[in-house]
Amino acid sequence: PLVSIIIPSAGTTIETPSNSLCLLENCLRSIQQVSTYRNFEIIVVDGYDIPKETLETIAAGNVELVRCAEPFNFSMRINKGAVQ
Repeated sequence: PLVSIIIPSAGTTIETPSNSLCLLENCLRSIQQVSTYRNFEIIVVDGYDIPKETLETIAAGNVELVRCAEPFNFSMRINKGAVQ
């Protein structure tokens, strides 16, 4: 069966000793590289705060983007993603 992975994102980027790391991009890469189950879809619900480079990664992959203008609320974003 199809598994829907809903990720409510706040577009957070952290500084590491070697570079900047977008947590969403790291999460997406990990799911796509590590998962042995292939029948999944990824739905990212963001608040228009994802870095441009990450948006390009999303556009190139099998990730659906749902935009949400309201302030970050975990439950609300999960529900918006589930509706999608």
